Amino acid sequence: MMQKFIRFLKQNTTKEQYEAITYTKGPLLVTAGAGSGKTRVITFKIAYLIKKGLSPDRILAVTFTNKAANEMKERVKELTGFTPPWIRTFHSACVRILRKYGPVIGIKPEFKIATETDQKNMIKEVMKGQKERERKRMLLLITNLKNNHPAYVLRQDHRFIQPICRKLALQLRLKANGAYYYYLNYEKIKKKYEYLDFDDLLLKSLELFQFQPEVRKKVQNYFEYILVDEYQDTNNVQEQIIGHLMRKGNITVVGDDYQSIYGFRGAVIQNFLDFKKKYQAKTVVLGCNFRSVKTIVEASSKLIKNNLGQVHKDLYAYDKTEIPVCIKSFEDEYQEAQCIPGIIRGLAEHRGCDYKDIAVLYRSAYISYILQHELIKQGIPVIVVGNNFFFKKKEIKIIILFLRMVFQNDKLALMQFLEENFLKGFGKKGLERLKKYVETLSTVLDIVKETECGKEFTRQQKMTLRALKEGIETVKKYNKSADAIQAFLEAFPNVFSRYLIAISDDKEQLQERKRSVNEFLSFAKSHQDINGLLEEIALLTDKVANVNEKDAVHLMTVHQAKGLEWKAVIVLGAEEEIFPTRHALTPAKIEEERRLFYVAITRAKKYLLITHAFWRNNWDNALKISRFVKEIPRECVIEDGL
Repeated sequence: MMQKFIRFLKQNTTKEQYEAITYTKGPLLVTAGAGSGKTRVITFKIAYLIKKGLSPDRILAVTFTNKAANEMKERVKELTGFTPPWIRTFHSACVRILRKYGPVIGIKPEFKIATETDQKNMIKEVMKGQKERERKRMLLLITNLKNNHPAYVLRQDHRFIQPICRKLALQLRLKANGAYYYYLNYEKIKKKYEYLDFDDLLLKSLELFQFQPEVRKKVQNYFEYILVDEYQDTNNVQEQIIGHLMRKGNITVVGDDYQSIYGFRGAVIQNFLDFKKKYQAKTVVLGCNFRSVKTIVEASSKLIKNNLGQVHKDLYAYDKTEIPVCIKSFEDEYQEAQCIPGIIRGLAEHRGCDYKDIAVLYRSAYISYILQHELIKQGIPVIVVGNNFFFKKKEIKIIILFLRMVFQNDKLALMQFLEENFLKGFGKKGLERLKKYVETLSTVLDIVKETECGKEFTRQQKMTLRALKEGIETVKKYNKSADAIQAFLEAFPNVFSRYLIAISDDKEQLQERKRSVNEFLSFAKSHQDINGLLEEIALLTDKVANVNEKDAVHLMTVHQAKGLEWKAVIVLGAEEEIFPTRHALTPAKIEEERRLFYVAITRAKKYLLITHAFWRNNWDNALKISRFVKEIPRECVIEDGL
C-alpha cells in the first residue's frame, strides 16, 4: 500500500516536492515560489502521513481561509478516503480547542463568537455619541493591541496597556485620553454577553497554552504532526501558538516570503524569515513554477530580487514558452479605458481565452472606475470584486439620488436621500411622518415645501427640509449633467465635506472618495443630458448586478487576487505614487509594495499586460512609469504588443 503511494508520489511530484512531502525527521521550512505547488505539497504530505500510519484525527493543518481548508480536505479524501477533522483555519482550530479546554481559564464551553456586527454594536454602546469612523478605528486599535502586544494583555498589565492604547490612538487619529477606557468598557460588555471576538479566539488559546502547562502537554501529545500554510502571513500570536503546540520538531511550515503583503493586518514576515534559525529547521525550496510561462517567471524573479529583506531563491518555469510581457503606455486614463476592451476581445477571439480567464488587477480601486464603465458600455461582462462598483459608492450614490429626485421627480429617491443622513435630522419617526406627504403630493418639491410647514416636524427637521428645498431650486436651473452636479456640490459645500469625512475611515479613504467625485464629474461631462446620464447609470448598475458569473472578466485589487490565477492578467496603473502607493515612504514599505507587484504579475499563466497612463484625474503633474516596470528585464518585454 505504502509502496504504491510512494510510486504515485514519484510520478506526480518534482524532486523538491517529494523531499518536502516525505521529510519527517525534524522541523521543515518549505519556501515555495508562486505557482510551485505548495498546496499539493501540503495535501500530499497529509496523505503520506496517513498512509504511514498516523491517525487522520491527530494531524493538525492550519491555513487562513475556509476555502483553502475545504479544498485541502477534499483533496486528502480523494487520496486516502479520510477527511481529517483538524484541517482548519487558525480561528476554527482555536474555537474547537477552547470549547474543550476553555473552562480551565474561565471560558464557558458554550461561549458565543462575536460577529463583526456584534462588535460594531458593542463598541457603539461603549462610544455613545461618537461617529462611526471613530468606532471603526477603536476596533482597529483593539485588534492591534491584542495581536501585537499579547503579553501585556494576557497579564492585564495596565501600566503598559494604557500608554500603548494612547500611542495607538494617536496613530489612528483618535482621542488619546479616551482610548484606554473604551478598551476596558468594550471588554466588560463583551464579558457580560459571554462573547469572544476573533482576536480573543487566538489570544485565549495562547493564554491556555502559556499558563496551563498540563493542557499544553495534552494538546501537544494529541497532535502527532502539524502543518501550517501561508506561514509568511502569521502574526505574533499565531506564531506563538504554533510554538507551543509543536514537539520534537513534528512540524512543516509552508509559505513564500515574496508574497508577504499583509503587514497592514499585523502579519510579521520575520516569523517566516527566522523560522529556520529559531527551530534549526531543514529548508526545501520549491523553485519550479507550474503556472506561468518562462518570460513571466523570469520577469517576476528579477523584479523581486531588488528586495533586500528576503530569502532569495532561484525560480524557473516548467513551461518554457516565451510570450513577452507587454508594457503599454497611454496618454491618459480615458485612452487606456477605451483601448483595454479591444485587448480583451482580442484575447477572447484570437488567444483562446474565455472572459472568465481574464482579470484586471489594480493597486487601488479608484483607478478602475473609468475602465469599469467602458467595459460595461462595450458589452463585456464583468465581475467587480469587493463592492467597488463605482456607482454604488456612497459618495456617488448620494449625488445620484439627489439628481433623481430633482430631475426625475423620484419620490423614493427623496426617502433614500434622507435615510442616508446627508442632511441631519431625519430618523425613523421623521421618515414615517414624511411618508404620508410622499403618498399624497405629486412632486418632490411640493413635498418638501409642504412638510417644511408641517406641525409634526421638529425645528431641526424643518431646517433640513428648507435647506433641501433651496438646494433643489438651485440645481433645477441647470440642464447639463456636469453643471448640475457642480451646482449640487456648491449648494451643500460644508454638508458634503462633513458627509465625506463621516463615511471615511481615514485620510487615505477620504482622499479616494474625493477623487471618486471628481471622476464622476469628468464622466458626467460626456453626458450632456441629465436624464440620459441617469438612464445609463441605471442600466450599467443592473448589468453588473445580474452578470453571469460563469463567464465574465474579473476586476479586483491585487490583495483580493492573492492565491488566484488567470490565463491572462492586465495590471492597471503601473505609475509612481499609485503602484507603489504614495504612502510607501520607507524602504520596508517599498519592499512590501514590490512584493504586491510580484503577486500581481504572478497571477498570469500565459499573457501579461501592464499599463501606464501619463495623466489621471486628480493628479496635477504627469505620472512617471512605476519603478517596478523598469525592474523587469528588457529581454522579457515587448512595448505596445498583445
